[in-house]
Order: sequence, then C-alpha cells, then structure tokens
Amino acid sequence: MRVLALASICGLAVGAVVVALLLNRPAVFAAQNSLIARPAAATADNPDAAGQFGEVVALGLPALPDLAVSSTILEAAARAVPDGPPADELASQVEMTLVPGAGVAKLTVRASDPDQAGRLATALVGALVATDFLQPAARLEVLDPEPQVVRVDTSIPTVGGIGLVTAVVVGAAAYAALRRIRPPGTDVHEVHTAMSRAGRPTVAILDGKDPALVDRLCALQRAGGLPLRIITIGPGQTDKSDALRAAVSGRGVQLSGMPNSATNSAPTSVVAVFDARSTRPDELTAVAAALPERSKMLAVVLT
Repeated sequence: MRVLALASICGLAVGAVVVALLLNRPAVFAAQNSLIARPAAATADNPDAAGQFGEVVALGLPALPDLAVSSTILEAAARAVPDGPPADELASQVEMTLVPGAGVAKLTVRASDPDQAGRLATALVGALVATDFLQPAARLEVLDPEPQVVRVDTSIPTVGGIGLVTAVVVGAAAYAALRRIRPPGTDVHEVHTAMSRAGRPTVAILDGKDPALVDRLCALQRAGGLPLRIITIGPGQTDKSDALRAAVSGRGVQLSGMPNSATNSAPTSVVAVFDARSTRPDELTAVAAALPERSKMLAVVLT
C-alpha cells in the first residue's frame, strides 16, 4: 500500500504539472476562408475561355499552397495588417489545402488574437485573388465574405484528459519501478503457510510498526505463562529485537536467559522478529521447526 500510495502521488504530481503547463499556454485562434475557381467570361481575344477552364484549374490550382506562402503574398498581408506578425513569421502560421476535384482551396491562418487572425485571413485571400494567376480561362473568388474564426488550442476537458492519462501512465511506471527497487516481501498468508510447514500453525502475526505492539506481546506472554524469548530472523533486526526485549522487560515480563539461541532447551514462548522484505519464508519455517517441542511459537513480528 505504501508503494501504491507513493506511485499515486508521483502520477498525480506529474499530471498536475502537465495540466498547469497546458493551461498556461497562450490561446491559439484559427481563421478559415475558402477560394473557389470559376470560369472567366469569354472575350474576343479568348472566345474559348470556358473550354480551357478545366485544364487551367487542374494545372494551376495545385500551385496555390506554394503561392500562399510566397514572399509577395505574405508581405502584402503583412502590410494590410500592421499589428500582425512580419512576413517571415507569418509563413509558419499559414496553411492552404485543396479540395480534390472541386476547384476549392481552404486557407487557414493561426494567431493568438481572434481579430488579428480574421484580418490576416482576409488579407491573404485578397492578395491571392489579386494575382489573377488562373487568367484568362479562370478566376479566383472568395467563397465566404467573412472568415470563420475558431479557437484551436487545447480545451479544458482535453487538458483534463491529457493530465489524467499522464497521471495514470506515470503512476503505473512509478509503481513498477518502486516494486523493482523494493520488492513486496513476505505477506501474512506466506507467514501462515511457513508456520504450518513447521508444524506450528497457531501463531499471532503482528505489525512491527503497531504502537500497541509491546502491549500485545505482554498480553500474549501472560496468557501463555512461559518466559518470553525474542529471536531475530533476517539481517538488521538485532536493534529492533533488543528494543522489544527492553520494552517488555520494563513491563515485568519474564524473559528467557538465552534470547538468540533457537535450540534453547527450556520451554519458552518465542517471538520471531522477521524481516519480511529481505528474508524468505522458508527461513522462518526452518527456525520454527528447530525450536524445542516444549517451546511455543507465540508471535511473528513483521518488519
């Protein structure tokens, strides 16, 4: 549970940072307008204008995306919108796409201000129409009188979804990493199984961090009536065993004279301080099985 809680905190922290960064980004607005190619009127100089329309549009319209970001068009738009970006910066904010077989091209301009985005789109389509590059067989017309402006940066629900997904992914990765760094160790079920294999199935399993641990051990010893012997199973448990021994002794509990000998022949109530993270259950089984028959396995304290 501690590993799960820590991994959850990591995931939530990273998710919150991602949400904060996305929400603090400047707003982005896109202005869209379309151009449509129409046949030019027949003239005395070009009586077959209508017949040439399809060929001219098929060959000329694919050049429109490149023409839209040419220096001539961008500079004309920059002059028409003085508070807008310069021509070299505007190029990265302009996108032109063609509708296949329809003679229609859609222009999109992005800016941080909706009014500026609309004025830039109007200036760009006006500059493209002014080129008359499809003449004499066709001409470009603006499809909509006013560009459509929409906000295109990440919405709040989307930001929340991204943050949630990030939190889950980071939390899962942190949980896996923490489990690899710190394995889960022996659980209560495995302790019961180890005691059953040793022929001592009746044993109390106590949490080493329980503030009432000493009281519980004293109550168990008095109920059993035998001197208490506290032994260690696993590395780094000696200090914990000594502290428990001193605590129960201060409560008047009778202690065995040989606390660390698993083969002490005198009958005792044995408490095993067991390192559940670095010690395998079979070590607990071996120690419990080696105890004298007259001794009682009173409790296993998990640390």
